[in-house]
Amino acid sequence: MNENPNIRTSEIKTQTHIIFGSDDALIPNKIIHPMTSVKSILNYGINQMTNSKGILVEKVGHFVQFERAEICNIALNDFILK
Repeated sequence: MNENPNIRTSEIKTQTHIIFGSDDALIPNKIIHPMTSVKSILNYGINQMTNSKGILVEKVGHFVQFERAEICNIALNDFILK
């Protein structure tokens, strides 16, 4: 909580696939960043990491991989195979 995790985000050059749930209640933190949306965090990550792509899974919370495993599996499989 004391360090900004975005400081070195732009240094990530590895292919990256970001998956967020639209109803994530943990990221962004509503107390620390009350005016920030999940979509803006996703877009920030995509823009900072030059070799990345991302998806926003609707009506899902923080644990996308458990809540909608089928969507995550298809997205990651497509990402790995391309």
